[in-house]
Amino acid sequence: MLQVVGKTTIALHRIAYLIYNYEKEFRPDEFMIIAPTKFFLNYISNILPDLGVNDVKQYTFEDFAYNVIGKKLKISDNNEKLVMIVNNEIDSEYKENIDVILQESKFKSSIRFKKIIDKYLRYIENNYIPKADFCFNGYIIMDYKEINELFTSTYNMYNFAMRINEIEKNLIYEFRKKSDKIVEELKLERSKAVENLQGEKRIKVYEEYEKKIYLIEKDYKKIVKNYLKQLHNKTCIDYYKDFLENYLVVLDNNKEVNINENLSQFEDNRLNEKLDKFADNELNEIIKYLKKSTLRNLSNNEVTFEDLAPLMYLQYRIAGIKEKCKIKHVVIDEAQDYGEFQFDVLKTILNSNSMTILGDIAQGVHYYRGIENWKRFIDVEFNDTNVTYTTLHKTYRTTKEIMDVANSVINKLPKYEKEFIVLGEPVIDRKNSINIQKQDNMKELIMSVNSRVDEYLKNNYKSIAIIGKDMKECKEIYKEIAKLRNDVKLIQGKDSEYNAGISIVPSYLAKGLEFDCVIIANANKENYGNSSLDIKLLYVTITRAMSKLDVFYVGEMSELLAV
Repeated sequence: MLQVVGKTTIALHRIAYLIYNYEKEFRPDEFMIIAPTKFFLNYISNILPDLGVNDVKQYTFEDFAYNVIGKKLKISDNNEKLVMIVNNEIDSEYKENIDVILQESKFKSSIRFKKIIDKYLRYIENNYIPKADFCFNGYIIMDYKEINELFTSTYNMYNFAMRINEIEKNLIYEFRKKSDKIVEELKLERSKAVENLQGEKRIKVYEEYEKKIYLIEKDYKKIVKNYLKQLHNKTCIDYYKDFLENYLVVLDNNKEVNINENLSQFEDNRLNEKLDKFADNELNEIIKYLKKSTLRNLSNNEVTFEDLAPLMYLQYRIAGIKEKCKIKHVVIDEAQDYGEFQFDVLKTILNSNSMTILGDIAQGVHYYRGIENWKRFIDVEFNDTNVTYTTLHKTYRTTKEIMDVANSVINKLPKYEKEFIVLGEPVIDRKNSINIQKQDNMKELIMSVNSRVDEYLKNNYKSIAIIGKDMKECKEIYKEIAKLRNDVKLIQGKDSEYNAGISIVPSYLAKGLEFDCVIIANANKENYGNSSLDIKLLYVTITRAMSKLDVFYVGEMSELLAV
């Protein structure tokens, strides 16, 4: 059985503690866990019942987003951008400027991006109601100013769809209130209209007036609904496209570019005061790339992980969500890999600041969008909330020998990056838990890996991970080792369960998991250089081991492992 002895254990026991000690305030189905993968959630689902807790809602961020948005979308793999960086598979146009791609993710995940969307929503709000009075047969039922005041002010605590529902009630009430007078005047008008008519003509005109009177007296709701059909009926995806195409504007030599001039729903003066403009050259490049790549993806009905928070926010603010989430407490694991916007949208939709947030910046492999400084994060997201910030120092997962190597690796980060990292202080002091060996070639390495697996199985170790840096390397290892044994499973990220045994897994998918024994397949200089990402990936890989760690390499050993 896979074991969890770190931050996640604390989170699960905290849920059990709250439910048992505050049973009048909390029910199990009012808790929600956000975890990085379904693979990880599958394990949690087995642990909670052991603690006497059932019915806790469990999601990945992607699954929760899908439920909120309510539309089928192809969501790219959460690790897609990370894999692209690891494998150096960069869009040719930006291969020499990878920072633009990384900063685009950071920008999309920021509170600043959310604030720009807020401005866009205010613009949509101010132009949502048609600039015309609600009339019937020449009679003003309610003028534009009154209707717009209801939408922008009276009911502004609701999403747009709920506001329209309330306005519909107002229009129906006003129509019924004025209907007697309108009917009376229509009857007088009818009498004059048919006064000098005979036969079929008289009957035809009379019936036309009867239809109008019937509509007013019996079918007035249909008149109101026909008026409301003029209003926008777009999805959150339509609004997101509109925001990117027509609102998010950059400046090129002080001239606005990338603006679609054919906008029926916008007024001609929209550029003067409504649009966010970016004059900074660096930010311009980020916005240009953001618009181009996102619109290209949307045209193929695809979105990235970083698009989910904006889409959820637009859905919530405009159309609302189908099922109201009655959640009183949220547990978010591997929180270092989420951005400010992702946290903010969870708080907004769940209408709760009650959260248990767990993370380790040393494992922040999604650094291009995630949290780099917990204190700054608290100031941004929870500045009006009572926050308890706790640092965990002791590690019960792995041995002192293994943790010393891991700490040595993470200490090679630049000073400004490791400022907010806490080094683990191991409690278990067990000798002979680490083995580092050079191999002459990959064939010899595969044979050594296979030999170590056999040895661990003989010693009754239940979970063994062979960890490669990326999926490409893992597939190559799997291909070769599968010739020697048939009890190995390749973890590719879409797996929903784990039943111990022998796994081959890439470094970035191993995060959050633990194994009795870990074998790092090839920790040479080519695989693990001196970049911050390589340092964190190797740190993650090393710290997955609870009892035994083997490090094999072909060629020169990574300098990160030099003590």
